[in-house]
Amino acid sequence: MILKEGVRILTPQEYDAIRDAAKRHYHQIMLDAALYTGMRYVELQRFQEHPEWFQKDRRAIYLPPEAQLKKERKFKDRYVYLSNVGMYAVQYFLSLKERLPSIQAWNKNLKRWAEKSDLDPTGISAKTTRKTCP
Repeated sequence: MILKEGVRILTPQEYDAIRDAAKRHYHQIMLDAALYTGMRYVELQRFQEHPEWFQKDRRAIYLPPEAQLKKERKFKDRYVYLSNVGMYAVQYFLSLKERLPSIQAWNKNLKRWAEKSDLDPTGISAKTTRKTCP
């Protein structure tokens, strides 16, 4: 098990196992969007409310200052550049009718899916997808 500052970093096999344990297709899409964008959970929630931030021609997501709540941020706004897989993940994510759950519910879901996959849920949280490399 790999932990960085108390946050679990998943191997590709562990990620796939957790993703497969999420039986609802929209949960899998949300999980993929979190992984392939590397955005903070609150940023992903705000992005879902503002699909106009997606700049398909630039293969990027523009995050204005109101998308970020981090107090010690170095930049007022930023871009999240997307890989080919990230582009597909974001397009599927934006087509969802379902909204991301609260961060508390998301953390519980991730831990439940880890347990279903016979993985130790220690350190698994919304930050896990941000720290795990796709």
